[in-house]
Amino acid sequence: MDIEDVAMRDGLATEDPLEQEITKVREQVRSLRRRRSNLKAAITAVKTAPDIMEGVMTTDSTPPANVSGGGKDPEQANPLPTWSSNRMQEQMKHDQQCLYRMGAGATMFEVKDPDPYAVDDGRVLGVRIEVCVGGRFLPPYYLLLNRPISGSTTLRIHKHTTPPAIPLSALAATYLPQPTSSSMTADRRSAKPPPKQDLSCLVRTLRHELMSYHLRLAFIDSIHESTSTPREGDWEPQEHDHIREVSSTDAEGRELRIDWLDGRTGRVRIGTDGDVCNCVIFGEEGRDRRTEREICGGNRRIEGLSARLGQVSRC
Repeated sequence: MDIEDVAMRDGLATEDPLEQEITKVREQVRSLRRRRSNLKAAITAVKTAPDIMEGVMTTDSTPPANVSGGGKDPEQANPLPTWSSNRMQEQMKHDQQCLYRMGAGATMFEVKDPDPYAVDDGRVLGVRIEVCVGGRFLPPYYLLLNRPISGSTTLRIHKHTTPPAIPLSALAATYLPQPTSSSMTADRRSAKPPPKQDLSCLVRTLRHELMSYHLRLAFIDSIHESTSTPREGDWEPQEHDHIREVSSTDAEGRELRIDWLDGRTGRVRIGTDGDVCNCVIFGEEGRDRRTEREICGGNRRIEGLSARLGQVSRC
């Protein structure tokens, strides 16, 4: 027995530290599982806010038989349940609106134009368009529409907050065509039917243009940072050490200008969906078609443009 005790003590003393760590982790896992079971039981036993308010309203609206109500309304006698119920409903509506705005890219609302001479009694239909880039929501864009003729179903753009780079006028002419003079004549027999409008397609296309615009700008900024000239004393190896600058030449972010240290200059055309449509590069010896093929090769996406520029620099 003495020999066995000594052997056990020696085994505990020489136990692997990794085994000790595994034992501790397993004990923590068992403790967390027990805590999860307790929390599940506690959450199941807790009543929800609507159930509590329903019970309070039922109890408060039924006064005791031995107490005279004095002809007063139960809500006037104790306004707290009604106030709490109203606040709860407002909070639920607010939560639902936040969830819808987070899940849907566009929401609609109605506003009143304060101008006393506004058309259609100042009724305005608003569209809020959400844009998310890099895991963060940007300030929403708004599109306000009204009816130029009271009682009609024709809509027109009243005001908007979209950037100038978005072709909103062309989109409105396509999806919200306005009636012509022939369709508004007094003679209904000779009048042409008003053109059909499609507000949902306009909002969907407009949001696509806004998303593409901001994604192009974000990728251009990332390419500009990754291809910037290193500072003096920077010991880290640079992937684009042969490129002087990468910049955008238009407000829409559809065209890039690339300047190399050896004197070459290139223009890269980017499509709406982020595809590299075309590339032209000129140097001292003329057009550099090999570099053009490298930049336009692969999947032609702007996301891989930085890597392709690095491959060109290493060649």
